[in-house]
Amino acid sequence: MKLSTWRSALAWALFVLVVVSPRALDAHARLTRSAPASNEHLAQSPTQLRLWFSETPQLALTRVQLLAPDSTSVSVGTLAASAEMSVTLAVGKALRPGTYTVVWRAA
Repeated sequence: MKLSTWRSALAWALFVLVVVSPRALDAHARLTRSAPASNEHLAQSPTQLRLWFSETPQLALTRVQLLAPDSTSVSVGTLAASAEMSVTLAVGKALRPGTYTVVWRAA
């Protein structure tokens, strides 16, 4: 190959990396809704958490954690795929009153 051909190929490869890479990095599903809903006040402890995303989440790349009012992790069931681009997990025991936080990451 000529030097100019190598330069053209290198320039094209760099262009592809610059243009395509940011899009590939933005391949994360976005949360569209949840049950219980954000900031919802409940009369009783929920038995499950359900999160809906902008695309079907890959279960192997999805993590959900429930944090108690004191920021300690609450033991929950195994994450399961659901219909309608969502995941669910069971809340095994009744939760004490307080403000709980759901932390999630999905791809």
